[in-house]
Amino acid sequence: MTSPLWSDICGWEDLATTCSQEDLSVGRRMLDLDHGWSTRWSATWKVGKAKRTGPVVDLDSVPLTGCVPWRGFTWRQRQYHRPGLESMLTTGRQHGFESHREDQFVVMADFAGEAEEVLSQPFQLSFQGEGRRREHIPDFLTVSRQGRWLVDIRPAGRMDDDDLMKFAASAEVALALGWGYAVVTGWRPLTWRNVD
Repeated sequence: MTSPLWSDICGWEDLATTCSQEDLSVGRRMLDLDHGWSTRWSATWKVGKAKRTGPVVDLDSVPLTGCVPWRGFTWRQRQYHRPGLESMLTTGRQHGFESHREDQFVVMADFAGEAEEVLSQPFQLSFQGEGRRREHIPDFLTVSRQGRWLVDIRPAGRMDDDDLMKFAASAEVALALGWGYAVVTGWRPLTWRNVD
């Protein structure tokens, strides 16, 4: 049984259920984390239509003003995911999502009221894993008074080893930058129903 949680003092990370460190360690073992990895791994982000690339160690200095999602959010018949836009009171803007679970995250981050900025698909991470170059686009970057959080969304039980490697790479980048990181797998019992 989970302990009681007061809604006036919680953050989205208190409401979320997340991927275990044990699972992330499976992915971490596949990464090439030799000396100097944070200067060799890179991130590419978009400001308007321009792409900018730099080592992940410099991500903290990227100005967030003008940054746009890495991919556009498109709708078409017979697609298997559910993209859309969700309004947030805390930012005063709409934020893109690619699935119902991602939409839930935007709503929960807004409910917690601590987000000063939320960026959907903030950058493309290029990293070394299993001896070759790999890529991953995290789902969200949130900025609050508590700091920055890099967030991926994936339902529990729907992660393979390749996913775990990508999530572990994001976790390593966040750790190197002093950011928080989480793979949100769901929400505490009754939380989503009550907020919705």
